Amino acid sequence: MSRVWTIPALAFVVLATPSFAQQAIPASAPALATVEPTKVLQPTVTTTRIAKPIADGALIAAVEDAGTDIQILDAATLTAKYTLKGHTGKVTSISASMDGKRLASASEDKTVRLWDLATGKEIAKRMHATPVPAVTMLGDDKVASATGATVEVWSASAPDAKPSVTFTAHKGTVTNLAASRDGKHIVSAGPDIVVCYWGGDGQLITSFSSHTDAVTGLGIDDLGMKAVSSGKDGKVVVYDLAQKKEHAKYSGFAGAATSASLSPDGKKVVAASAEKVLCLDAATLKEMYALAPFRTKALCASFSKDGTKIIAAGDLDPAVTDAAKKGSIKIYPAR
Repeated sequence: MSRVWTIPALAFVVLATPSFAQQAIPASAPALATVEPTKVLQPTVTTTRIAKPIADGALIAAVEDAGTDIQILDAATLTAKYTLKGHTGKVTSISASMDGKRLASASEDKTVRLWDLATGKEIAKRMHATPVPAVTMLGDDKVASATGATVEVWSASAPDAKPSVTFTAHKGTVTNLAASRDGKHIVSAGPDIVVCYWGGDGQLITSFSSHTDAVTGLGIDDLGMKAVSSGKDGKVVVYDLAQKKEHAKYSGFAGAATSASLSPDGKKVVAASAEKVLCLDAATLKEMYALAPFRTKALCASFSKDGTKIIAAGDLDPAVTDAAKKGSIKIYPAR
């Protein structure tokens, strides 16, 4: 939204299936199976706004609610390895390189910063004219960042150079970005309700207007064959990028959907809302299972790069007192 990752309140970053007729999926699933988390992190953080798995999910990058720092957590030991400090404004978006060696972070301080995840050191910084709501790594070296209605593509090794590609199609601020593994397929979205699909050369391939309110989340599969979006209208929509059409729509949330992400192989969608977090079949958008709820509010959920884990984050549940179960980040097995 994907490639398209603060512990004061934290912020989190398809193989084509046969084409199906467009479907609208209503609320469903009596007796839907529930999957419990295998691990819980951040037992003292009230709200984790962003939590993104790095590579296979051994590390998690997290941002608190209005946080300016990014915490790197060890998922195995449930401890913080180090904190990335440098931003002077709220961190809005994070994205790891495919090899898991670097992290890009965007902020309201008008910068995108690049971090070496082996050392926790800042290695580059790019200035923008306005706050940066979204960033995504394109492969291991290129970065796409949003400033206003414009998306710029630039080299991580030359952050001060002019962008190699610039594209503009949205009528308002771009707040969500995601890219395929090779960086040749990019999707963007924002409050103007439009999802745009771009080639790596900056050419607009097509656009979709499937939502009736602002787009809140965006994801894409590794090969750039499918994309998914979530919206304030409560809808989750899967797009067939190869066929340039809407593939299926889920309408089972009572309120706004807060995020949506595709598994690397494009076969599953994990979608979050204030009421629940669901794993959906990407081909039909039928409910597969629910993730044990936060009971207050889930803000984001995404798959690890190997597709074996789902990392979700949101509000701490004050009713939970057991230290082993208390936390604003939860790790689930992806079944």
